[in-house]
Amino acid sequence: MRKNKIITFILIFTITWIFSQEKFINANKLNIRESPNQNSKIITQVKRNEKVIILEEKNDWTKISFDNKIGFVSSKYLSDLPLNIEKNNSGFAYGFDKTFMKAGIWIFIISFFIFKFSNDKRDGRFKNGIREANINAWSFIKIGIVSFIVTMIISFIGGVYFWIISFF
Repeated sequence: MRKNKIITFILIFTITWIFSQEKFINANKLNIRESPNQNSKIITQVKRNEKVIILEEKNDWTKISFDNKIGFVSSKYLSDLPLNIEKNNSGFAYGFDKTFMKAGIWIFIISFFIFKFSNDKRDGRFKNGIREANINAWSFIKIGIVSFIVTMIISFIGGVYFWIISFF
């Protein structure tokens, strides 16, 4: 049982990290290129404060996804927060909201199903090899509460992270 909780925590933390990989453009217009060099073909352009999804960071170039297109931009033109509201959107509240809104539903769903299926036992006497746990309404409520608490803890960690980086 302890092993399931550790795996659940690692999985939820990983998903939170993945969904928090968004950055904003801090140039007036930025070219998205096919490959990571200045002479590469331009795929499209993005405007200041547009949100992009980070796929990979390597040296001075970042592979991003924007508007269903994948390309490369110079890493120096990306920021964690939009430029015109950078001071207002930093700190604990911003980090908590960002983590909760972007990854909260996924954390809740995954932790809910992990806790639900962790009660199933292997048993060769059954056709599918698993004796499913009897889950009643009260069990679903308890699992939902635990899943919600896990979601809040992960969101709290996101809030603390953004609060700490707001000092730098």
